[in-house]
Amino acid sequence: MQHYHHNENLKFDYPDDWTGRYDDGLILFLNKEATIGALQFTVFYPPEKKEVSLKDWLEEQLVDYYTGFTVMENKHYAHSRYIISDGRCWRHWAIRKDDMVLYGTYNCDESSQGIEDKIVDAIIDSIFKMKY
Repeated sequence: MQHYHHNENLKFDYPDDWTGRYDDGLILFLNKEATIGALQFTVFYPPEKKEVSLKDWLEEQLVDYYTGFTVMENKHYAHSRYIISDGRCWRHWAIRKDDMVLYGTYNCDESSQGIEDKIVDAIIDSIFKMKY
């Protein structure tokens, strides 16, 4: 396993055959051997003392582009399952980590739906488990 450190409070764990990097405002993860899909994150900092509903925020991001989606929420994040658009499959997350909110997306070709789900889920979960 490899580790990507964005800052002291934001770290990711990802497989050896993947690459993780910061590029033009995005944190990007993808399999460097067999690129099937891409997992990307944008980090933003809400104003201090402003409560952000992750579920509401994610729904606002999606409603202008998709129909028929469902946003679910757990302790750390809100997320959608696959949304199919123009032959691509998309997953979306709004993740709270300390004073940050991350907007995450994963996309792949419709024919590759589900192939990298376990890896993508493990990368997402590592945000809350990594101790250095």
